[in-house]
Amino acid sequence: MPCPIALVYGNRDVWNQHQILAYGYDDLGHGGRLYVYDSNFPHVFGETGHNVATEDIVTFDLSGSTLNAKSPSDFGDHLAGFFCTGYHQVTPPTGLAPSFGTFVTFLNDPRTWMDAHGAGLPIASNAELTALGGTTAGVVAVSQVAPTGTPKPSPRDGALLREHSATRVLLYQGGGPFLVPDATQLAHFGGSGAVRAVPDGSLQAFMGPPMDGTLLREFSSSQVFRIVNGLPTVTTLPSDVDVRVVPDGAIAGSLLDRITFSVPRLTIGRSATATVWLKAPFTGDLVANLSFTPAGFASIPATVTIPKHTLSASFTISTPSVVLPASPMSIAVAATIGGVMASASLPLQIPRLVRFDVAPSIITAGAKGATGTIALEVPYAADLVVSLHSYSPTFATVPPTVTIPKGQTSASFNIVAPASQAAFALFTVSLQAAVADTSVNATIQVRSSVVQGTLKTISLSASSIQAGGSVTLTATLDAVVPTATDVILAAQTPGGMTTSPYIASINPSTIHVAAGQTQGTATIVTKSSASGHSVHIMATAVSIKYATLTIT
Repeated sequence: MPCPIALVYGNRDVWNQHQILAYGYDDLGHGGRLYVYDSNFPHVFGETGHNVATEDIVTFDLSGSTLNAKSPSDFGDHLAGFFCTGYHQVTPPTGLAPSFGTFVTFLNDPRTWMDAHGAGLPIASNAELTALGGTTAGVVAVSQVAPTGTPKPSPRDGALLREHSATRVLLYQGGGPFLVPDATQLAHFGGSGAVRAVPDGSLQAFMGPPMDGTLLREFSSSQVFRIVNGLPTVTTLPSDVDVRVVPDGAIAGSLLDRITFSVPRLTIGRSATATVWLKAPFTGDLVANLSFTPAGFASIPATVTIPKHTLSASFTISTPSVVLPASPMSIAVAATIGGVMASASLPLQIPRLVRFDVAPSIITAGAKGATGTIALEVPYAADLVVSLHSYSPTFATVPPTVTIPKGQTSASFNIVAPASQAAFALFTVSLQAAVADTSVNATIQVRSSVVQGTLKTISLSASSIQAGGSVTLTATLDAVVPTATDVILAAQTPGGMTTSPYIASINPSTIHVAAGQTQGTATIVTKSSASGHSVHIMATAVSIKYATLTIT
């Protein structure tokens, strides 16, 4: 049978020794090996990553003049000896401590702490101390430091705790919390009389999964699970192995992971798909209860079933055609399994602008304009005022807004090109329509009402000539026009200054392109003293074109 063993260390105070429980041994002749349970390193049956044959042992060698021994709790010291201690159960006398919790202060922390089933929980104020049934006079100063590091000691197995301003009750098993969802389940674990109040916010430090290797089953089930990497995994065990019991649905609920959506935003009046995910598959079908807030902006089923051995199940979120108080606004969608909830927010938006049409696509300044039409993806439940903008209002204007009527998907407006006495090349104007945080764009082209040819190109009969020579410049319009067009010429130096007549001259300085024609010419004559210079030729008729002549 198991035997308590007292360990005596060489460099420790007599009150700071240790006790372990030996449950097996190997006789090696000159020494031996003890298989032990060490409370400093609590491991449980089946824990992954732990080898009981090599880690939880005391080794000792008696072949030398002194004892050579090691234990799991050496902590840099050495064993000077060990011996068996007798044990029989004794009920502790009454009056040693309150039925639940003591209140203490530590050497390195001025706060008051509550000892709650082995976990140290800080208390925020004297008012909270009073709410928990304590008094400042009853706080004990201890000659220890406050619990630090990770992990901190968790509440012991079977602890039923609630924060004193809350109603949620948590059952701790294996260091992890399990929600007790209702009075029926609570009755299985001692009822409301077994629940103890603790400081507000203090349980947040103990919300992780149970320790790896913890064995669990739900109250009404015989299926046993082992915690592996923080997740419950189906296992089979001997009947005499200790298994911790949790509320029905708690193990399944611990697998609940998250909710995702098929779209980043959902347009009011349309539908999307939501998916509930598990961290790992479960052995049976799991029914997740669904809900959302605020009411009136969506419709979802009451439940969704995640089939056994799968990770997820999907459902449809439908939205009515209603007016949103803001765009975007969000709804919170929640799924609950075994009292455990996962939730996610889905932004809702007013219908998006999806199209901006312009007809005709080319208009003449001062003449009949064009019609712009904007369209929504779906109708909206209220009039929708859309802002309009022209990036070049000198050439084309739009009204500041246009209203898409309630229940409609489109609206039209006029695009006007103001009259102009100037000749200009075909000009492209960018237009935009916007509402909330969506917008659509379009373009329209505007041509001049003044009938004049537009210069397309200029070319030289030679790009390089000797000083004293001449070249022919040809100007070409982009189309035949019914009136004459003057192409104005100028010669410049590379620095942009007008060329001296002692370098080159242009004759004539204006090319007169006759009506019905597209070309005209001029002659550039260089001076004999202009060697080593270059001349930049600029020609203008609505548009501007350039050419360069090098003089050698």
